[in-house]
Amino acid sequence: MSLVAGARLAHYEIVSLLGAGGMGEVYRARDTKLQREVALKVLPPDTAADPERRQRFEREARAVAALNHPNIVTIHSVDDVDGRLFLTMELVDGQPLSELIRPGGLPLDQLLVIATPLADAVSAAHARGITHRDLKPANVMVTATRQVKVLDFGLAKLLDPSVVTDTMATEALQVITSQGTILGTIAYMAPEQAEGKPVDARSDIFSLGVMLYEMATGERPFKGDTSVSTLAAIMRDTPKSVTDVNPAIPKELGRVIRRALSKDPERRQQTGKDLRNELDEIRKELESGELSPSAAQAPARAAVPAATTPPRRIPWAAVAGGLVVVAAAGVVWSQRDSPSAALGTSGAPVIATVMSLTSEAGVEFFPSLSPDGKWFVYSSDELATGRADILLRAVGGQTVINLTKDSPADDSQPVFSPDGERIAFRSDRDGGGLFVMGRTGESVRRLTTDGFNPSWSPDGASIVFAGQSVVADPGTRAARSQLWIASTSTGERRQLTTADAVQPAWSPHGHRIAYWGLPSDSSQRDLWTIAAGGGDPVRVTSDRAIDWSPAWSPDGRSLYFSSNRSGGFSLWRVTIDEASGRTTGEPVAVPIPRQGLGQLSVSADGTSIAMQSVTVASNIEALAFDPARAIVAARRRVTNSSENSSSPSVSPEGQWIAFYKQLENGQEDLWVVKKDGTGLHQLTNDAAHDRRPLWSADGTRLMFYSDRSGRYQVWTIAADGSGLMQVTDYLGMLTQPVWSPDGTRALASSSFPDSKARMFDPRVPPAQQKMEELPPFSEAFTAISWSPDGSRVAGYVNSRSEGGIVVYDLASRTYEKVTRSGSGPVWLPDGRRLLFTGGSGEFGGQTGRELFVLDTATKTSTRVFSSSPGEVMSGPGLSPDAREIFVNIYKLQSDIVLAKLPGSVP
Repeated sequence: MSLVAGARLAHYEIVSLLGAGGMGEVYRARDTKLQREVALKVLPPDTAADPERRQRFEREARAVAALNHPNIVTIHSVDDVDGRLFLTMELVDGQPLSELIRPGGLPLDQLLVIATPLADAVSAAHARGITHRDLKPANVMVTATRQVKVLDFGLAKLLDPSVVTDTMATEALQVITSQGTILGTIAYMAPEQAEGKPVDARSDIFSLGVMLYEMATGERPFKGDTSVSTLAAIMRDTPKSVTDVNPAIPKELGRVIRRALSKDPERRQQTGKDLRNELDEIRKELESGELSPSAAQAPARAAVPAATTPPRRIPWAAVAGGLVVVAAAGVVWSQRDSPSAALGTSGAPVIATVMSLTSEAGVEFFPSLSPDGKWFVYSSDELATGRADILLRAVGGQTVINLTKDSPADDSQPVFSPDGERIAFRSDRDGGGLFVMGRTGESVRRLTTDGFNPSWSPDGASIVFAGQSVVADPGTRAARSQLWIASTSTGERRQLTTADAVQPAWSPHGHRIAYWGLPSDSSQRDLWTIAAGGGDPVRVTSDRAIDWSPAWSPDGRSLYFSSNRSGGFSLWRVTIDEASGRTTGEPVAVPIPRQGLGQLSVSADGTSIAMQSVTVASNIEALAFDPARAIVAARRRVTNSSENSSSPSVSPEGQWIAFYKQLENGQEDLWVVKKDGTGLHQLTNDAAHDRRPLWSADGTRLMFYSDRSGRYQVWTIAADGSGLMQVTDYLGMLTQPVWSPDGTRALASSSFPDSKARMFDPRVPPAQQKMEELPPFSEAFTAISWSPDGSRVAGYVNSRSEGGIVVYDLASRTYEKVTRSGSGPVWLPDGRRLLFTGGSGEFGGQTGRELFVLDTATKTSTRVFSSSPGEVMSGPGLSPDAREIFVNIYKLQSDIVLAKLPGSVP
């Protein structure tokens, strides 16, 4: 049984559960004697129950604890309290290597900064006769000061000495589930380990070789669709040369990695010290210039002013024991990637050098290049505190100047003025709005009381902005939005658009403004332009692809944008006539070796494009909940996917979770899974976007909204995936349906042609529908949850000025706003309290970092759960007995990258 916050083991007070796995449970705890935080790994019951195994464990644990090395996580003690055997360990604030490795691999300097001390730690353990036996990126942490920490040294042997017997491979295969739960571990096994032969220090060398290969290329050398085929690849296959996969890697390093991956242990480096010495020699030769990096490396960093503040660290939560990933703070490296082909003025390929401008463990958004291309300003979201700041940095530099450090509110979305002397930005200070400050943060003044994503006119006299914010997820929008133009001197404003429009970009000669929006008759995300003086918009793209984040080339003849038309979000451009807004060609890809691109900023000379590169994965997690005391006791993972799982809904009997999953290619389908994570299966599988499934009261059907008819409407489907039926055929779009408790009524939200919610019968087809309009509210009301007695509906509003939870009374047909912020409200069984998501989230319109319980009678809210640093969440879904809350947790990583293009970009 998991321990709850506040429980004690001896003098250790449990703070929170960090994770659980086959090797036990890991907790953050407070040592009340020494007044410090530690990690407790509570071992599996079978280890504690077997006296002989227990004695052997304690003896060998003391040997591992004797390891005293700065790159090895320290074991403080082995303790036993009330039959619970646990290790007390150093608590590490850091980011796992598995999260640092990205497609294309790590830059060479970063690779060596990590690999050399990693090999040194292994060498130190080998010198004491201890082998790791489970080396993998998830067991290596990198701290805020670039210190490498290896976790779980010798623990595989301590927990189960049979891992060194000749039955090891068989036993490993027996615990592999059909979903490949330990496939990651198997991928790093040495051949002799996979064959069940005795292992020694050289087996760790092979595992290090696999890790080095992955760090250098972003790929594992041995791959398979199943655990068995992965084992077969390890024993049989010869991987492609590291330098063939990544030409930026020196041949000398490629030879070191190739030797470590030898099938024959006799041909590998024989000790960790051998490998450490070879890596250290390469590092020294690179630093001295004796060994030159590949031509793919980026040019020298720009000079940084002497008088600057130190880089702001972004602390993430810590985990020890390697069972759960924790995030690290602010490690700043200059990443240089291999060349890629881009398109020159003639259409012929040119070479684009791509480098990372930031690589902190947090979230960096909204880059804006200075007109001379030497500096960039961006916002960095300090996830541990929930506050965003605006930072200034030299292109290629590491020193960071915090321009808004004195502001307690979120400050983001900065944009350089055309002359580089001012910065416009969004701030939540003093009620929120757009502000302008000097280029180094001085003379802050308010421009508007609302607005997002500002863009300057070429003469600097005006700013165009949107009514709704766009951050990183163009697939999810909080509400419809219009564009406005404000004078930078007087603040006087005028409305520019009436149709949906977000993320505006003013053209270089001032003629037009590009933006993207949702057409009134469909769910597409298309690009448009409109004359700066107003008029009819001109469509730039029109297809099922999601197109967003437009940016003009400096000559006004091309429009760059981000699109998933070829899979993941990447860089595209279309030639265009700036005066008329009409396109003069078809969209073409600009090959960049990065995905998840958006928020583009083109330098004034057209040779550089800065953009954010975002990776997002979300999974369904369950929170143990005590509804009487409003306390969350623990969390556990339900789904385990690299894709995005959203909107969990619990079946009436409480055993199944319905949700929708978004694939990298933009496909969105319905899935169901048992609450213990088993039985995962897909209900829909086609090009339509199917979202937010909700169970009927009898558990036989699911209601959801989909654009399979051309625009979002309400549909239902049987729980086994059969019986697909369209329910509404409204002339506008209907989204976010919610079922009444008796199943005879449903509500859905509309944003076109008006913002009224509508009630209908979800049991009948469109031809038999008689829709009832809810009365208008001051802002667009999105219904989310029907009260258990059927008398009220809870929802939320997301306005330009203030959002919040709203309750609609069906009998009186009146609304009551009960909070000033929050979304996703769900009624608790008592019909009086609501569970909702709050806290700063700004990822889509319905995310937050905290869960609250609201008493609708007293209007008081109590925070019951906070997500870990580096996470935002949405949902929630509630089990019928309210003992479990199901949320989807987004894990976010965003960096600023720069594509450097020789010559003039069209």
